[in-house]
Amino acid sequence: MKKHGICSKAGLVAIGVGLFMLLTFGQSSSASAKTTQQSVASFNKVKVNLVSNDLKITTGDHFSVKTTNDKRLKPRIEVKDGTLQIKASKKQAQANQHNKWATVEITLPKGQQLENLEYQNVNGDLYVDQQEIDKANLESNTGSVKIKRSTINQGSTVSLDNGGLTITKGRLEGGVFNLKNGNLQMHNVSQRGTTKISNKNGDNEVIGANRKSGYALKTNNGTNKLFKKTTDDHQLTQKSKNSNQLSLTNENGDNTIKE
Repeated sequence: MKKHGICSKAGLVAIGVGLFMLLTFGQSSSASAKTTQQSVASFNKVKVNLVSNDLKITTGDHFSVKTTNDKRLKPRIEVKDGTLQIKASKKQAQANQHNKWATVEITLPKGQQLENLEYQNVNGDLYVDQQEIDKANLESNTGSVKIKRSTINQGSTVSLDNGGLTITKGRLEGGVFNLKNGNLQMHNVSQRGTTKISNKNGDNEVIGANRKSGYALKTNNGTNKLFKKTTDDHQLTQKSKNSNQLSLTNENGDNTIKE
């Protein structure tokens, strides 16, 4: 009986120590976060390579970058030849641990157009609002991408391994979107040229589509819905010779297009 009492006390001590360590380290991580905002020289291109930060691109009064990070893990920021370059520090790359408070916010003056947006992230979300971009190349291992009230003029390439893609109230001039594990949502987006969307495991949904455009829906395991047509057949098409084409290809999930 005494041994049992000793074991019970030891277990309680171990639990207490574990809880203390969890709370202590959790508090120290958030407590060490530091927010800094700096004005930067004007730029018309953005190149981002991050490991564990969320990134937001929005409009404001002037060119600036705001970061919230553990002060030891602040990404490197510089403008070179008109390109804003943001790269994860070596320590951050080694840590490779996502914190919801670790963020980077890029602000451009209203009306400033981006010639190119290159984005690579291991573990973090991307949010783009009120931007006009000539070309975008977006890659993410784990994280969602949200694009709102923005225009991408010359096509775009998006590759997401584990995360969803949401585009609302914008315009696309063609593009290629590849998702491996996540849903795609396009709401009230005008589309010109050829846009190809491929998904391995997730639903594709387009709302606010133009009936005059051409569509090709294909799924190996799911339902195709094109306006008022619904079928469990693998493929459904409309106006294949139209100059504006939207293609939805899915391995495991539904394709839905609505007005």
